[in-house]
Amino acid sequence: MPVSRRDFLLRAGALLGASALPGATVLPRLRSSRRSARVLVVGAGPAGLAAAWELTLGGHDVRVFEARARPGGRTYTLREPFSGGLYAEAGAMNLLSTNPGLEYAREFGLDLVPLRFDASVGTVDFLRGRRIVHRPGAPGTLPGDLAVDEREMSVSQLQTKYYRAPVAALEGLGRLNDPDYPRDDAREWDATSMRDYWRGLGASPDAIEFMSRRYFPAYGRSLDEANLLQIAREMASFTQVTGGFRVAGGNDRITRTRFWEAHGLDGGAVTDTAVGSILHETTDQRAEGGILGSMTYGDRADALAALPPEGRVEWLRQVVGQALPGPATFDGAGASVAWGQEEWSLGGHVSWRPGTLVDSLRAIRRPHGRIHFAGDTVGGIPGYSNAAFASGRSVAEAIAALA
Repeated sequence: MPVSRRDFLLRAGALLGASALPGATVLPRLRSSRRSARVLVVGAGPAGLAAAWELTLGGHDVRVFEARARPGGRTYTLREPFSGGLYAEAGAMNLLSTNPGLEYAREFGLDLVPLRFDASVGTVDFLRGRRIVHRPGAPGTLPGDLAVDEREMSVSQLQTKYYRAPVAALEGLGRLNDPDYPRDDAREWDATSMRDYWRGLGASPDAIEFMSRRYFPAYGRSLDEANLLQIAREMASFTQVTGGFRVAGGNDRITRTRFWEAHGLDGGAVTDTAVGSILHETTDQRAEGGILGSMTYGDRADALAALPPEGRVEWLRQVVGQALPGPATFDGAGASVAWGQEEWSLGGHVSWRPGTLVDSLRAIRRPHGRIHFAGDTVGGIPGYSNAAFASGRSVAEAIAALA
C-alpha cells in the first residue's frame, strides 16, 4: 500500500530509533535554507534515513527510494518464528552512548534497555573438540602450544592482552576520530595486517589462531587480510563510550531458567567450528526461553549459506549441544539470514585489506558530481550503525550547504 514520505520516515524512525540517553548531547539541527533543494535519497538504511530526516527538517524536498519492502537496511529484527515475545537481531545489535541514533530516539519517543554484563558468570571456549569453561578467578586451560602466560586465559583475555590493551595504547589513536581521518600518516597502520601486528607483540601461533576465532573473521577471510588501521579506528570510536543500549521490544514475561544459566554461564562461546562464536541474543529480554545465535563470516559463511535456512539452524543446534553443557533443549523455532544472498545487500559490512583503506575511503567520501555516498563504510567504522547515522548527517550538512 503506498505511503506518504512523512509516514515512511516516521515508520522507519520507529524501527531504527532508540530512547534518549540521560544527559546526551542534543545533536545540532541543520539551518533552514533560503532555497529548498530537491534531494533523492537512495536506500533507507540508517545513513539514508538520517540524511533524509535532517534535510526534511531543514526545509528541503526529499524523496527516499528503497528496493526492499521494509526500511532499515542491515538493521533487521527477526520476530518470526519465535514465540513468547522473543526476537533477535540479524544485523546492527547495539546503540552505544556516542551513537547519533540515540538523539533520534528522543524525537520518536522510544525506550531503551541498557546493556548488562554480568561479571559473576562463566564463559566457554570450544576449541579442538574440547569444552573449556572459564569462571571468575578459576580460568580453564586452553589446548595447544601456548606460552606460559597464555595458558590459563580465555580467548577473550588473550584478546585483551594482545588486542584491546595494546591497540588502545597506540600513540596517535585519538587522531583517528578527527574529521580528516584518514590522513597520510595512517598509511603504516593501513599496510599492517593483524597477524603481523600480533606476531610483533610476541603472541604464540596457537594464541593467534584462537584469537582469530572471536570477532576477527569479520575483518577478512584470514588475519592476513585484517587491516590494523580499520580495527584501530573502531577502537578509537569506543574511547568516549559510556554505555550501550538496545531498543526495548515486547512485554515483560516471567523468566524461565535457560539451560546455560543452570551452569552459571552467559550463553556465549568461542568455537573453531563453522558457526564461529555463539551469542546470547536475548540478554535484554525477559521472556520465556531465550535465543542463541551466531555471526559467521568469510569462507565459513559461504559454507553455511550453501545450506537451506533450516540446515543452518540445525548446524548451530548441534554446535550448541557440543559447546555448552546441557541438557540443551530447543523448541524447534529458528531463523537465519545470509546477507550475501540478500538481493540488495550482497554481503555484510566491508573489511579493508592492508594497504587499501586510506585511498579507498577518501575516494568514496568525495562527492561524484551531484551524488554523495553515505553509510557505515563511508563513516569509517564498517558494521556499526553509529558510523551510518553520522555519515548520513554529514552528507545532509554537505547538501544543505550547497542550497
